[in-house]
Amino acid sequence: MLDGQLMQRISGATDGSSFVSLMVLEGGGVACAGEERVPFLKGDSLFITADTGKYKMEGHFEALLTTV
Repeated sequence: MLDGQLMQRISGATDGSSFVSLMVLEGGGVACAGEERVPFLKGDSLFITADTGKYKMEGHFEALLTTV
């Protein structure tokens, strides 16, 4: 959830100085970056490294998203 709204898609990009960490609180979906697709479920943690470039996460889920 983000501001009380159920998220069905999160997208963004990382550069050489940023990364994204996601902790899935409820539900599940799939994370995509380039050709790679990684399914995730409640309780999973994902880490998108610096220089990954464009990514997206789709599904029906609640998550804690941290960016640096």
